[in-house]
Amino acid sequence: GPDEDSLHKAVDAVRNQLAFYASTPSYHGVLDLHGWGELGNELHAMSRTDDPERWNTMGAMIDDDVLNAFAVVGPPAGIGAAITARFDDVMDRMQFYAPYPHDIGMWSPIIAELAAGHRRQDTSQR
Repeated sequence: GPDEDSLHKAVDAVRNQLAFYASTPSYHGVLDLHGWGELGNELHAMSRTDDPERWNTMGAMIDDDVLNAFAVVGPPAGIGAAITARFDDVMDRMQFYAPYPHDIGMWSPIIAELAAGHRRQDTSQR
């Protein structure tokens, strides 16, 4: 988001989304790969309860290490460069998914930053 409050809300939404996926036994293999298999088991067990706050509680169980393994986190300015630095050598296309309210206008500068970073990578490899 454009400010700290928006960024905090976005991070919480991503943590909740990751907790949802991590609670699904079909996805536990990727958690095991990172050494987080027990987290998946705990999240799955919690998802089966009738606690009305379970999804928020589960999101809080996604720590910064788990968050940063599966998401590129930061303010819009610089996020394109962070994506390029992390994934440019292994991706040929991408799609954004933001499970939180946001201004659609935030994507244009990110996409421009991605394109500029990708062009720099292309010319430096020649």
